Amino acid sequence: MRCVVIGSGFGGLAAAIRLQASGHQVTIVEKLDKAGGRAYVFQQDGFTFDAGPTIITAPWVFDELFTVSGKRREDYVQFVPLDPFYNIRFEDGTVFHYNGDDENQISQVRAFSNGRDVDGYRRLLNSTRPIYDVGMALLDKPFLTLWSFLKVIPDLVRLRADRSVAAHVNRFLTDDRLRRAFSFHPLLVGGNPFNTSSVYTLIHRLEREWGVLFCMGGTGALVRGLLQLFEDIGGKVRLSSEVAEIEVDRATKTTTGVRLVSGERIAADLVVCNGDVAEAYRRLVPAWARPSTTDARIKRYTYSMSLFVIYFGTDKVYPDTAHHEIILGKGYKELLEDVFDKKILSDDFSLYLHRPTATDPSLAYRTWAAASIGKSWGSATAIGSCSISRIATCRGCSRTSSPSVASIRATSSRRSTATMAARSARSRRLCSRRTCGRTIAARISPTCTSAVPARTRGRGCLA
Repeated sequence: MRCVVIGSGFGGLAAAIRLQASGHQVTIVEKLDKAGGRAYVFQQDGFTFDAGPTIITAPWVFDELFTVSGKRREDYVQFVPLDPFYNIRFEDGTVFHYNGDDENQISQVRAFSNGRDVDGYRRLLNSTRPIYDVGMALLDKPFLTLWSFLKVIPDLVRLRADRSVAAHVNRFLTDDRLRRAFSFHPLLVGGNPFNTSSVYTLIHRLEREWGVLFCMGGTGALVRGLLQLFEDIGGKVRLSSEVAEIEVDRATKTTTGVRLVSGERIAADLVVCNGDVAEAYRRLVPAWARPSTTDARIKRYTYSMSLFVIYFGTDKVYPDTAHHEIILGKGYKELLEDVFDKKILSDDFSLYLHRPTATDPSLAYRTWAAASIGKSWGSATAIGSCSISRIATCRGCSRTSSPSVASIRATSSRRSTATMAARSARSRRLCSRRTCGRTIAARISPTCTSAVPARTRGRGCLA
């Protein structure tokens, strides 16, 4: 069959590779100038910034793509394990070094809880085994019929999937910091630990089974590796080719190809769309071809939270900062209520800090430390992101300087966020253009020659 895959994110690349490896003729059409979709890569002033996902916990998913193509993943990209998986920093200054070493974790649990939660942690860890076994078996199983869902209900009832992740963890641990450290995982996929099913505690077991990995060269290197694999087995890629419509034959009600914004038509027997589901239906599929998915219904959908990220480079290395840092504010449940229920900007927020040069110094010019800081769980962190863009101003570049990690951490305090809340609204108005993100690094780069606040220096930050 002739196949067209719209979008070159990980889903699009995976679908295209599997189709091509199965003997079909596949063309990927991508509207941006580089592949990757949400895993796009920005480069400026010697720094490389991964715009999207940064954590690999299921390496076999990628290995399978190379195997079905008759190739070896190791010949294209290199995965390396991280230790710690994350540093989890609390408002009282304590740090939990989260990794896959049982004795190390038990030792830290003992220190955090004065020994009270050691047995509870062991029982928590054991409880995730059956959840992992059942959950992983369902990982690639679509629930397309009522019966396919009803068949798994007995397992879900037995595992008490009606409990939330937080409720499950809290049954075993008493220390509030440990409860947060072992229940935050749903936030990585946009879920609220206080109402996301306890099935998601399988992530804790998943990390222990496979580790947390990083692709050398960054996530962009993984995208390039998959793209090279696709081309090596005969696939075709067309960049800067935005799709205007998925064409559907009225008589057969089947897709016949796509029409590009340029007016060009690409015929196809099968079209796979890796774009946003709601936008794809609304903008690409003719209304008559989707009678059960009307525009009115799409407007009623409830959407998960979006992402707000700032990218920056520094002229020094911070050896005490891990590859992944989770910086928690004083509130936890309160923050999540603000984000998921009240849908307001919180006075106290948490941050996720990604410093890939802790593992791969080549991502920063002259081994400078490249890092990205962004919202990992809710619009509240967008305050911090916007405000940091104001803090991250040059102090006169006779010697290049940039904000220290300490100044970033300070933004999680209530006093700092209170002052920055008003500023963020003004900053966010400058962030309406999707293409403006790449100007961030310039504001704190060696090329800057002024001490003018970032907000006033043009073009806003990534939105």
